Amino acid sequence: MIGTKLLLAVYYFILVIQYMVLAYVVLSWFSRPGGRTFKIYMKLGEILEPLFMPFRRLTRGLAMRTGLDFTPFVAILAMSLIYRLILAVASGLIM
Repeated sequence: MIGTKLLLAVYYFILVIQYMVLAYVVLSWFSRPGGRTFKIYMKLGEILEPLFMPFRRLTRGLAMRTGLDFTPFVAILAMSLIYRLILAVASGLIM
């Protein structure tokens, strides 16, 4: 059985990534080149783009039709589902 401390570490890791995604989305609305927050926005983009790539392929058609990028939302949802699956396996609900 996976230890409680390991599960807690995975939970906090996913939580930090989710907050980074949220900050990236908010900064995308307000950051402009040359602004104070633009460097933070660009650094978050460098970190998060590898995470977004598989989900961009899934949401490309929707983004083309609506003009909105739902990739961050799908990424957060997927990370939550993965954590719940890990938790279910660790607690013995799924074998």
